[in-house]
Amino acid sequence: MKHIDRVVDFFYSAFMVLKNLEAIYEKLYPAEKRVADYLLKNPEKTVNLNIAELAAVSSTSDATVLRLCKRLGFSGFYQFKIGLVKEGTMERQLVGYRGEQNDPRTAKAIMSEIAGNILQLSDQIETKTVLQCASMIRNCHTVYAVAVGNTIPVAQDFTFRLGRLGIRAISSFVPEYTLNEINLGDKEDVLIGFTHSGTSIQIIQAMDLSKKKGMKTIAITDVPFSKAGKDASKTLCVPVNSNLFQGFGAVTNIYMLVMIDVLLYFIANLDSTTEDADNLEYILANYKL
Repeated sequence: MKHIDRVVDFFYSAFMVLKNLEAIYEKLYPAEKRVADYLLKNPEKTVNLNIAELAAVSSTSDATVLRLCKRLGFSGFYQFKIGLVKEGTMERQLVGYRGEQNDPRTAKAIMSEIAGNILQLSDQIETKTVLQCASMIRNCHTVYAVAVGNTIPVAQDFTFRLGRLGIRAISSFVPEYTLNEINLGDKEDVLIGFTHSGTSIQIIQAMDLSKKKGMKTIAITDVPFSKAGKDASKTLCVPVNSNLFQGFGAVTNIYMLVMIDVLLYFIANLDSTTEDADNLEYILANYKL
C-alpha cells in the first residue's frame, strides 16, 4: 500500500505543477514551449534529468529551462524537480534502481553492476585528455579543488593524495574558503571543479574567478555538455549509463573516485608513461570482482 500511495502522491504533485504549466503555455516563447512539451509528455523522466540534460532533449539551453522554472514560480531547476516529487516520495527517487538487472536482491549482484560500470569508463575516458590534465597538475604551482555537497570528500581525498605526491593542493569543506584562496592565486595555478551535474553555482563561480586569474581549469563531471563541462579548459567525464541511484543527492561518488585514481596514477608516473597507458582497462581491472 505504501508503494501505491507514493505513486499516487507523485502523480498528484506532478499534476499540480503540470496544470500550472498548461495554464501559462500560450504565453511562453517558442524555446520555452519545447521544454514544456517535453515536461508535459515525460514528467517522471524529467525527475531523473539535470538541467543540461533537459536542455539537450528539448533542443534548448540551460537558460531557457531555468527561465521556464522561474515562470512557474520556482527559484531554480532543482526546486522545480522537488515540485514534481513531494517530500513523501523522495525515498522512491533516492533508491530507485535503474540498472539492467531486474530488482537485484544480493550484494554480489549490486557490486557486479558497479564493477561493470567502472569498466565501461575505460571506453569513455580519453587517455590524451587525462595525460594533458596530469601534465597541467604536475607543472602548476598550486591546485585548488572545489566541490559542494556530497562531492566535498572527493576533493578532500584528491588534495590529500596530491600532497603525498609533493604537489601543493588546497580544498575546504566550505567552498567560500576555497574561493578566497583562488582569489590569491595566479596563472601558474590550476582549478579542479568536482560536480556531478556540472551546474553547481559555487563551482561555476570558482571557474569564472579562476579564469580571471588566468588559471587553467579542469571539470570532473557526469555531464560533459553542462555549464562547467563546457567552460573548463579540460573536462574529465564520468557518465554512468546504468545507475543504481537516481537524483536528489543520492548519486554515488565511486566513479569520480575511480577517475581521480586514474588521474593520480598518471600524475605519479607521467615521466615513465608508455603506450601501455592507453589501455585504461588494465588500470581499472583492479576494481573487478
